[in-house]
Amino acid sequence: MTLTVTFEQNIALIKASGLLSTGSTVDEAGFLFGLLDRGCAIQIQYVKYIYSLALGLISRTFLIYHGSRSYY
Repeated sequence: MTLTVTFEQNIALIKASGLLSTGSTVDEAGFLFGLLDRGCAIQIQYVKYIYSLALGLISRTFLIYHGSRSYY
């Protein structure tokens, strides 16, 4: 088993283990962990969206609002 750790200031991404954050206070460490967790969730949603587009499961439909009317 190999352990890959990537450090960016107070944040660590540990491959196959999870996320780690540190800070000068517990509040700072919790805040950084929340940012990291949300960033990972957004990236996962984006990848799922791209795969769904590639597989044709969804189509790109844009809804344009102009005044009180909407156009597809």
